Amino acid sequence: MVNNTYLPSLRKLNLSYSERLMQTLDFMGMPTLEYLDLSNCSNLEEVPRSLGCLRKLIWLNLYHCECLKSFPCVNVEPLRFLDLRYCSSLEKFPEILGRMKPELEIKMSCSGIREIPSSIIEQHTC
Repeated sequence: MVNNTYLPSLRKLNLSYSERLMQTLDFMGMPTLEYLDLSNCSNLEEVPRSLGCLRKLIWLNLYHCECLKSFPCVNVEPLRFLDLRYCSSLEKFPEILGRMKPELEIKMSCSGIREIPSSIIEQHTC
């Protein structure tokens, strides 16, 4: 993970098809990030905890990150799209921060997810 990256105006980050990428940047220095594409980063193993600090993230694509094992949390309040399809090594859904909105689209077919956090179930129980 690369630390001390300060990009305060960055809104979109596309690292898709970075097949040798194993870890990402620390996202603390990207407070305005709205779109993050890590799709087809087939060797990506973890996403840092700082991803949960992104309060403007609308779109997060982790499609086909087949080596992804660690994805600690995500702030779902602004999020509209989350793609975890074909993340075959990811066994646990990330812990969610904030309140999910009904329009949030989550795709996770063909993933290794075996456990959904209780916070999702609690929000959708009548």
